[in-house]
Amino acid sequence: MVAKTVCSYAAYHFVDVNKMIALAKGASRKIKDFALSRYGSRGKLKASLTQHEVGAKVRQAIKEFGGAMPEDLPTTEKSIKQSERVIVEALQ
Repeated sequence: MVAKTVCSYAAYHFVDVNKMIALAKGASRKIKDFALSRYGSRGKLKASLTQHEVGAKVRQAIKEFGGAMPEDLPTTEKSIKQSERVIVEALQ
């Protein structure tokens, strides 16, 4: 919703839509919502392509300077959640 109020081209990038939501006991209610229009998705596509290009340049710079690629960095044996469980169990 913030994007809709901040965007100066909100009328072109966002479209008002009505959606039905399910309530208890099989009831439903219509709510107002908004969706990204095809004009707004062009900006989204451009942002995605820009992110891809920047990522490629960063990876190229890492190779040129002889740094370690992110996928080659050491990782932990356990996930963060598994490590948190071990700590919580140890404290109990």
